[in-house]
Amino acid sequence: TRFMWRDFFNQEYIIIDETIIFKIRRNGDTWFEYPLGKNVEQAIKYIENYCEKNCQKLVYGTIPYDYMLELTKRYPDHQLMFDRNWCDYLYDYESFRLHQGKKYNKKRNQVKNFEKNYPNHHLELITEKNLDQVKEFYNQFMEEFSETSPIAIEEAKQVYCSLNHLSDFNVIGGALFVDNKVVGFSLGEIVNDTLIHHIEKANTNFPGVYQKLVYEYLQLFEDKGISFVNREEDDGDVGLRRSKFSYRPYKLLNKYTIFTKKQDVNINLVSLKKLPKID
Repeated sequence: TRFMWRDFFNQEYIIIDETIIFKIRRNGDTWFEYPLGKNVEQAIKYIENYCEKNCQKLVYGTIPYDYMLELTKRYPDHQLMFDRNWCDYLYDYESFRLHQGKKYNKKRNQVKNFEKNYPNHHLELITEKNLDQVKEFYNQFMEEFSETSPIAIEEAKQVYCSLNHLSDFNVIGGALFVDNKVVGFSLGEIVNDTLIHHIEKANTNFPGVYQKLVYEYLQLFEDKGISFVNREEDDGDVGLRRSKFSYRPYKLLNKYTIFTKKQDVNINLVSLKKLPKID
């Protein structure tokens, strides 16, 4: 994800005492993510000094719940905002993989119908052997299903980039075939005990293709020690939100914006989206 959106969100970073700081700047808005590493306290002090030195408002964005609690204690004069559009959707892997229970009845039926209508289907790991087929499919997909929003245009560009760097970033891809032609593919990566699902594209001229792709892709990780699946945020897209909820998430991972001083609140930051340079 970091690699895919590095340009769109102008992401920049610096490493302080084995702790990484990300700064984002977009459309005139600037914020920091919570530092990650061995010395978070020193990194936060660095951010505070940096903002003071540069006469810059100190704002933290896309902050998970536990870190939010920590930062709001540090800044008693803060203003807190809940970023619903940036909440990650977390699912229990085993229940999701098996489509267990009544809540998955509709999904199971859609998968079965796909299997009935397209008996000559199979899923393959994306490798150098079939990568050109996946790229050819995506070219056709973009001609038929492309969107015009800035974030959709950027995603399209970064999907191509990701396909060209699968091995560089330990991305695991799965391609769904019907009659030996690609009809959809997924890209994700394993982080600790969680499968993070980054990309999912399919040809909806094949009814049930997305449901079958989701189901088959999850089977690839049966013996990988996965406990959860993170299907990331919906960015406020109604269709995405409906789709992600239809799989009955285990929980939403809330994200917050923290203005460290109330007088610094800028309404434009309600839809946070960026990262800049640290001198």
